[in-house]
Amino acid sequence: MQFNTLYDVEATVWVVTHKPGMTRVPCSICSSTGVVTLEGETLQCPKCRGARVTTGESTTAALSLVVERIVCNHEAATRIRYFGTREDGKHVTVEESEVFATKQLAEESLET
Repeated sequence: MQFNTLYDVEATVWVVTHKPGMTRVPCSICSSTGVVTLEGETLQCPKCRGARVTTGESTTAALSLVVERIVCNHEAATRIRYFGTREDGKHVTVEESEVFATKQLAEESLET
């Protein structure tokens, strides 16, 4: 089966990311830093283990993505997914409908 994609492998495209705001849990041992220092060595806090909780806020941004692989579902040829690495270093899978040719187009999608 042959299928057509909007972008090719090695193309740089743009995706919209939503990152939840996080804060460390209150901790009396490490003062909410997530680490303690013992004899000059920095260790993870034994009480809170550096745990974080969401603040309810989120940050939205357009990040570039270098396409490494493209997959099409054989049963639904319209479902095309791009696998790649974002500029923040994360490896992600994105539906073709969520991929944009330019940063400006990605940012404009946030307004609608």
